[in-house]
Amino acid sequence: MKYGSITTGIIADGLVFNMDAANRASTIPVSTITTSFNTIDTSISGAFSDNGIFDSSTISPSYAFGGTDDKIDLNEKFDFVQSIGKFTVSNWIKLTQPESNTLQSIIGNNYTTSNVGWYFFHDDRSSQSHDKTLRFLYSDGAGSSVVVDNDSVITNTSWNNITVTSNGTTIRVYKNGSQLSTTGTIPGTTSTTGYANTRIGGSTNGTGANFLNGSLGSIHIYNRALSANEVLHNYNALKGRFGLS
Repeated sequence: MKYGSITTGIIADGLVFNMDAANRASTIPVSTITTSFNTIDTSISGAFSDNGIFDSSTISPSYAFGGTDDKIDLNEKFDFVQSIGKFTVSNWIKLTQPESNTLQSIIGNNYTTSNVGWYFFHDDRSSQSHDKTLRFLYSDGAGSSVVVDNDSVITNTSWNNITVTSNGTTIRVYKNGSQLSTTGTIPGTTSTTGYANTRIGGSTNGTGANFLNGSLGSIHIYNRALSANEVLHNYNALKGRFGLS
């Protein structure tokens, strides 16, 4: 890589997307940064909605989202998620307001159950009877969808690692290396045409909505389901950076 890299020790097998604010192969630590890159394939880039989204002021640099219009648009759909139904999506996240009475987008390429795609978000809307609920939506594009809900997952303003895996049948959610009780079943797979590129920090509804108010340290996508031991390995590999023991 042109700018070198920081070795993180995470699982490499099946890793297709690694955007990391602390990895100089991904993000050059300057205040005027407008783009970050996937270290696995640097042709896959993320365009920031404004110049202030990269935060280098902390011990561990992060992508900072203000809850209004900040987002990162990727030039990639990651259509294998729908074509094979086997994937892992993982991120390190710190919410500014877990109790915000809002829906906050994390990452996805879909915002409704009627379209093909997936969508990972935090939901604290009392009008929808959600209380600090982490939600993962998966739609097959043929009228079938599933939403995996885990109540009161992120209840603090500290860093947390949240990982979603699917082995083609079962969707599992992990927090800080431990599997949560609620799971989901993949409704099917599809041809993966006609949906948006992936977006971080905002829904793919037009120019964006339901923006994230918080920070992301790293985002990883795999083309297979990590095992429980592999999820725990990745958590242990990075937890020290985010102040967890």
